[in-house]
Amino acid sequence: MNSELFDLLYRRMADESLGPDDPVGVAELHKRLLPYQTCRDRLGYATKAEYDLAVLRLLADERRVAVSEPALREAVQSEIRQPEPGLAFLHRFAASEIRLKGAPAERSSGPGPASTDPDPAPVSAAASGPAGCRRCAAPLPRVEGVRYCPACGADQLVPTCADCGAEVDEHWSYCGFCGKLQNARSS
Repeated sequence: MNSELFDLLYRRMADESLGPDDPVGVAELHKRLLPYQTCRDRLGYATKAEYDLAVLRLLADERRVAVSEPALREAVQSEIRQPEPGLAFLHRFAASEIRLKGAPAERSSGPGPASTDPDPAPVSAAASGPAGCRRCAAPLPRVEGVRYCPACGADQLVPTCADCGAEVDEHWSYCGFCGKLQNARSS
């Protein structure tokens, strides 16, 4: 499944007009390009723990990912060995950058990242994430600026903790990563 996550990252970077040589911040990687909801919907991750481990394995993959700081690679290796690995420690490396090493095998013969998406029209963050609404699964329009589902009105932005920036479930009272109260959350 690590290969599928790499392929998805490559496609998401292409959607954002980023090439594999462009640096990507660690926070941007797991909060915007590969958020849990997107990976769950597109790759079928059953649990957040499965997603966390896949992201850690991706960051540990020296064949496919170059990291800017050796300390990040060491911290990832250490976290993978934990009984219940997670991504909370990545806030320390939020500004660290990664770069992809090459293209996915099935796309390496093409002209580059821009050719990986057959529909290169600009899309909103919501529409380039899950194929459907977060609440009702209705298809979302693939146009810039879509934030609310036209079928049920649900906000498509993923809520984040105001303190640590980690993704949080909209129903959580406290952040599962830093423990801060979430009742004053704005996004």
